[in-house]
Amino acid sequence: MSPYEVIRVGQSASGAQPQPSRQTIVNLLGIIIQALSLLASVVSFSFFLKAYEFYQWYGPIVFMFAMLLLAISLAVFYISMRLWRTFGRGSRRLIIIRIVRVRLMVLLGLLVLLYIAVLLYSYDRYWGPFLSSYFSYRVEQNIGAIIHSGLWISYDPVDFNRCACHCPCKEPNPQVMALELQRIFEQGFSGIITFSSRDARSEIPELAKKNKLSVIMGIWDPSDPAEIEQALSRSDYVDAYAVGHNGLPSRYSYLQLAKAVGYLRFHARRPVSTTEPITLYTEHSSLLRIGDWLFPDAQVSVEHTEAAAGPTARVVAENAWTLARMEHSGRPVLLKMVTYPMRGDGASEQGQKAFFETLFDIRDRELPGVSISVHAAFDQLWKSDRRECHRPWEPYIGVLNPDGSPREAATFFRVTIQVSVARGRVVGSAARRW
Repeated sequence: MSPYEVIRVGQSASGAQPQPSRQTIVNLLGIIIQALSLLASVVSFSFFLKAYEFYQWYGPIVFMFAMLLLAISLAVFYISMRLWRTFGRGSRRLIIIRIVRVRLMVLLGLLVLLYIAVLLYSYDRYWGPFLSSYFSYRVEQNIGAIIHSGLWISYDPVDFNRCACHCPCKEPNPQVMALELQRIFEQGFSGIITFSSRDARSEIPELAKKNKLSVIMGIWDPSDPAEIEQALSRSDYVDAYAVGHNGLPSRYSYLQLAKAVGYLRFHARRPVSTTEPITLYTEHSSLLRIGDWLFPDAQVSVEHTEAAAGPTARVVAENAWTLARMEHSGRPVLLKMVTYPMRGDGASEQGQKAFFETLFDIRDRELPGVSISVHAAFDQLWKSDRRECHRPWEPYIGVLNPDGSPREAATFFRVTIQVSVARGRVVGSAARRW
């Protein structure tokens, strides 16, 4: 028996407790560190899954925090394994500890594989759209060139009747829509804005392209996957999308809206925006962060007499000026639903023309970077049903007659466009703002 063994036996016989070896301490610390690393990885995975729900400015922060936490836990785990190999290699009495550590390593590896599987499986519907809400690398068009390249007008078919209350639902006729779009193009308008991708209205973009019109395609309900997919199927004929229209928070939530915007931008590779009343943008700054351009509803309701045309135009311009002052990211602004009736509530064709003349003059002098779209091409007579609770003048807002002939306001637009074309200002990205 060696002297070393004699000493050890003597120590045992005398009842003295053996001191834990350095290998034992290292392995126990390794287990603790690896268990904490595994716990941190699980926490980071929960953040990873939750990040998609935060469609606010802190969404990317949550996502990056989850990735950083995972990276730290993997690094700590790796260092712990290296220390184990360095100091614990000679230990033969800690088989159970080693088994526990190996199992922890296997669990962490499985968690990393789960990360990768979730990321790959859900990229098209989950993470791709989420990231596209903050990075526009998927958008192929120059939204500034699209918005400022001509005069936009909103369009609903003349024979359209919305299904609501007790109104009969009348589907638009594609042949009639094609003729109406031709009339719009003949009056000098360069693009149309629609409000829904449901039913026969999903065919409008293709019909518009045949008439050389640009298209901002509307999606009425961002929470309706069928309407979103229908709109996506028409992306070859669409220049941009407008998701939702004055529906927060009654018809859909902000989260549903943001998800739909990201999904369309990611898959269609087109600019996307949304529409809410222009005054709502000043109350909810989150609306300023959604979309590739600002597309507010600029409609105001005042007395529509001929004498009121100028003051009404001033109200619209002041609202637009307030919004433009709040926008600091350089995105273009296109006013939507810019409306003045030609009948009802004391209105007339002369008043309608005076309103647009005044508004365009104010815009040219005081609102750089703001474009105007006209609402609407044709009257919306289905709004004359009193059960729909529309204002008396709302059915009579068209700048074209039902046969496509121009009213006085449309004549003003056409003359203005012809002058701009003659001066070479409606060309490409250097186009005149409308």
